[in-house]
Amino acid sequence: KTFDESELFENEVADAADRLGDFRTAFRNISSIMDCVGCEKCRLWGKLQFLGLGTALKVLFSDQPDLQRNEIVALVNLAAKLSRSVHNVGVMERRVIVEERNKTLFSVLLAGTLVIALSVLVHRRRRTKPSVNQE
Repeated sequence: KTFDESELFENEVADAADRLGDFRTAFRNISSIMDCVGCEKCRLWGKLQFLGLGTALKVLFSDQPDLQRNEIVALVNLAAKLSRSVHNVGVMERRVIVEERNKTLFSVLLAGTLVIALSVLVHRRRRTKPSVNQE
C-alpha cells in the first residue's frame, strides 16, 4: 500500500489544520535543536536535509507550493541522499549474504581439514602399533 496523504488529514478540516500546524511546530523545534549541534558541517547537512524533508511535505500537502531556491536545492539534495541510502541498504544486504556464505564455507573447510587430520592420525597409529599377532 502506498502513502495516501488524504488519510492523514481525512477527519474534520479544523482537525487537519491543527495536525498540519503540529507538523510545522515540530519541524521548527527540530530545526532549532539542530542549532545546538557543535559540529558546523553536521549542523549544515542536518539542517539542509531537514529543510528537504519539510519541502517534500510542503509539496505533498500544498495544492500549488511556492518553493524558494534553497528549498528546491534541499529537496534535490534530500532525494540524492535517500537514493544513496536505499542503494547502500542493498549493498549491505549483499555483503551480509556473502559473509554468511564465507562463514559456511570456512566451517565446511575447517570440518574437512579436521576429518583429514584425524584420518591421518588414526592411520599413523595403526601403522606404528604392533599388532597382537606379530608378538
